[in-house]
Amino acid sequence: MKQRLALAQALMTDPQLVILDEPFAGVDPLGVRQMWARLETLREDGKTVILTSHLLGGIERHCDRVGLMHRGRLLMEETVSELLRDGQSSLDEVCIAMMERGAATS
Repeated sequence: MKQRLALAQALMTDPQLVILDEPFAGVDPLGVRQMWARLETLREDGKTVILTSHLLGGIERHCDRVGLMHRGRLLMEETVSELLRDGQSSLDEVCIAMMERGAATS
């Protein structure tokens, strides 16, 4: 409920930009669905939403652009379709491959 309340508070002033850090942490599946629906409404209204999440399935289904970070470095930033063009079946696969490459060059 704290996450839902925090999202509601963030949206009270009708901001053009919303930045959320792990907004789905500790939220039940129904709550996650409701939060995604609200975030999609914001996008349809022309708002910008930036969020961090380890739940890549939701990111893959709902986000326009994705940036992958590893050890504090931005490894890449592209559309979901651009990320999946090289035969990867999911963002999980893409993320693991990028992190392995990033670890190899560290």
